[in-house]
Amino acid sequence: MASARDADDEALYAALRHEDAESLYERAPCGFLSTTPDGTILKANGTFLRLTGYQCEDLEGVRRFVDLLTPGGRIYHETHYAPLLQMQGSLREIALELVRADGTRLPALVNSVLERDESGEPVVIRTAVFDATERRGYERELLRAKRQAEESEARAVMLARTVQQVLIPPLPPTIRGLDVAAAYRLAGLGAEVGGDFYDIFEVAEDDWVVTIGDVSGKGVPAAVVTALARSTIRASALHEPSPADMLRTLNEV
Repeated sequence: MASARDADDEALYAALRHEDAESLYERAPCGFLSTTPDGTILKANGTFLRLTGYQCEDLEGVRRFVDLLTPGGRIYHETHYAPLLQMQGSLREIALELVRADGTRLPALVNSVLERDESGEPVVIRTAVFDATERRGYERELLRAKRQAEESEARAVMLARTVQQVLIPPLPPTIRGLDVAAAYRLAGLGAEVGGDFYDIFEVAEDDWVVTIGDVSGKGVPAAVVTALARSTIRASALHEPSPADMLRTLNEV
C-alpha cells in the first residue's frame, strides 16, 4: 500500500508541477509568443492576449508577428529585426510598438530567440514582449526635461551676453594718434555675467580715460557692482583730474 500511495503522490506532484508551469506561462508578467521562422504565430500566452486585446483565434495560425506592428515597426522588422535574428540567433530589448485589437498602440520591449534543429535549420522563434508604456512615458519626461534645461541654458547665455554687452563699450572709440582695440571672451560656456570690465571715454578734447577692472565673483551680484563701478568712474572723471582721485572716489562709493 505504501508503494501505491507513493505512486499516487508522485502522480499528483507531477500534475501540480505541470499545472504550475502552465499557469506560469499563461500568467507571466510579460507576453510570450511562439512563431514559425517566417513569423506566423503558433501560440500566444494569456498575458500577451490581455496586453493586445486579441483572442487566440485572431492570432494563432492566422497572423504573423510583423502584422501586429506599426508601419514603421514593420519596416524596421524587415530591414533590421528579422535579418539580425537570423544572423545572431537572439535579440534583446528592441523597442517596438504593437497595434492592439482596438487600434491603439502598445509601446513594447521585445526579446526574441531563434531555435534551430540539429542540422541548423530554423524551427521556431520564441519572443517575450514587455509592456513599456511607463518606460516610454518616463523617457518622454526625460526628453522634455532635457529640452527645458537646454532652453533655460540658452536663455541664460543670451541674457549673460546681453548684460555683458551693456556693461562694456559696444565698439572702441576712434582716438586721433592712437590705435584702440579690445577683445572680451567670457569664461566657460558664457552662461554667467563676468566681473571683468573695461571702458574708454573722453572727458575733454584729446583727454581720454581708459579703465580696466575685475569685480570679484560672477552673475547678477558681479554685474551690479560692475555697473556701479563703471558709472562711478565716469561720473568722478568729470570732476577729478587724476586717476588716483577717481579710484579714491570709487572706493568711497
